[in-house]
Order: sequence, then structure tokens, then C-alpha cells
Amino acid sequence: MIKDLVEKDNDKVEGGSIPITPVLENFVVQNLVCVGDSISQVNPIVGEGYKFIFESVIMASKAIIKTLKSKNLEHLKEYEVLWKNRFSKNYKRSKRSQERFFKYSQNNFVMDFIVFLSKLISSKRSIRSLSGEYGLEKK
Repeated sequence: MIKDLVEKDNDKVEGGSIPITPVLENFVVQNLVCVGDSISQVNPIVGEGYKFIFESVIMASKAIIKTLKSKNLEHLKEYEVLWKNRFSKNYKRSKRSQERFFKYSQNNFVMDFIVFLSKLISSKRSIRSLSGEYGLEKK
């Protein structure tokens, strides 16, 4: 399914992953609000960040607006609460998966077997995994 979406432009093999860092949950210090990939708001397993960062910006902006209206810095912490509720569990799950993938990728036989097994996964599940939302319950 993926080969239908991607046009191969050369035979050069490239790849990598984002650094394996702890999942951060604190983004507010006094009147400073941090959002973005520089503070690890990138999903560890898919290495994709824009979608998650844009959602985080919306959360942060709501807390900032509320803080400015009330002149109470405590409202900035609402951003952290919203972020934790939306992303923390999935990021931690992704972090564990990333660590397992790194460990198993050191063995060619294991990787060949995993690639073989991946052919048995449904297209719907593959798309969900690639989206970085694989751990969330769909209602």
C-alpha cells in the first residue's frame, strides 16, 4: 500500500530515528510556554511532529488567552494538563516501541521476520500506525 503512495527516486538507502529521549510533560515555567519539536513534541515511533505540534499550539494558545484575560499565570498549567491527557500515554507507548525497534533492528534475521509479518497487517491498521495514533481508542 505504501509503495502506491511513494515514488522511489533513487536506490540510496537512508534512514534514522529521532533521539530516544524521555517523554517530557512539563512545558511551562513561570510565564514561559514551550511548544514544538525542540521540546520533544514529536511522536517517537513515527518521527512525525507537525500534526502533534499544531494540536499542542492550539492547546497552549487557549491557556495563554485565558491567562492574559485573568492575569493569572496558574492558567498556563492547563496546557500541560491538556497535553498530558491527549498525548502522554501514546507518546510513552511509542517510546517503548521505539526502544524495542532499535533493539530488534540490530538483528537482520529478526528484522526480515518483522517485515514478513508486517505484510499480514491490514491496510487500516498500517495507516493508523503510520499516523502515530495507533494507541488511541477510536469512538
